[in-house]
Amino acid sequence: MKVDFIDVIELEEDEKTKKKGRRKVYNCSFCSRETDHGYDFEESNFYLVGVSNKNQRNFFWDQNFKMPICPLCRLIFMCLPAGAIKRTQRSGESVYNFVNLDTDINSLYKINSNFRNRLSSADNPFKEIMLDLIGEMSQKSTWTLQNILFIEFTLADRKGTLSYLNIPTYKANFFCDSRVIQSFGGIYDRQFQLDVMDYILTDRDLKYLVDKQIRNSIKQERKIGGNQCYNAIKLRFFINSYRKGSVDMSSKRLYFAYNEGQKIGKHLNNNKINAMAYKLLNAIKVGNRSQFFDVLVRSYMGVECEVPRVFLNVYSEKDMDFESVAQAFVAGLVSSKEKDENKEEN
Repeated sequence: MKVDFIDVIELEEDEKTKKKGRRKVYNCSFCSRETDHGYDFEESNFYLVGVSNKNQRNFFWDQNFKMPICPLCRLIFMCLPAGAIKRTQRSGESVYNFVNLDTDINSLYKINSNFRNRLSSADNPFKEIMLDLIGEMSQKSTWTLQNILFIEFTLADRKGTLSYLNIPTYKANFFCDSRVIQSFGGIYDRQFQLDVMDYILTDRDLKYLVDKQIRNSIKQERKIGGNQCYNAIKLRFFINSYRKGSVDMSSKRLYFAYNEGQKIGKHLNNNKINAMAYKLLNAIKVGNRSQFFDVLVRSYMGVECEVPRVFLNVYSEKDMDFESVAQAFVAGLVSSKEKDENKEEN
């Protein structure tokens, strides 16, 4: 350590006071300090974080692929694993993590300490950290979320991997929305809350998770509740709206559909609710609006009620979020059954 790193730094500092002579001087690619040692930031010297510059000259301006690095930055990069958080996965493989945030050193230390404390109780601490940040969102800003970066890497027999997760602008705006914070608060089941966060962070469509939870609720394998599914549906609607850059993000149609599901459910027994919910879910899953509308019309005719216009619009308007409105109705339908079951228990 002393010979390869410390002495080299001290030697370079001493030589700066002397004449440069015939030595060629470079500027460090990271700190712009002058250096004449000629270290290059390439994979052979900096495993995982280095650049394969010799093999990718076309990525460099005028094919000047050299990336000089000074001895001090070289020392800092060598110490990177010392600042990371080591955790052991179920497979036994060691994984290193770091949460980076453009803030002061005390806040950076605090958030990584929080991450470390989550390791014993969470399979994926990233989701836990994001839920914590949302809980403190009154003190956070969109800018803060945009600059958070989750880093994960492995070091095993030179087959290591390096991956990262950051928050794009639209998603940062989404997390700072008071309606989003309220919807997350309406999901009481911690595991379901974490699953919803995982889907959002990894850009997976929440309709598949909602479909699974409603089906489990019908089977009574795991009772999440229609109201919690409704909050997940609202989160899907909001994240899709932010992704598309939509200005009008009113969730009134979802609320109306959810209430209509509850109203229809009051006229049906549990067996009919289950059968109807399965038919509607199957139609939603394959995106068959005609089949969904057919089941819906029959159910309204069976209880002698008029079909609301909002569902007529869902059938005719191709740009309307069919899955969200339709799943909101089913969530309301299932939640009406849950209320009856609670009355029987009481």
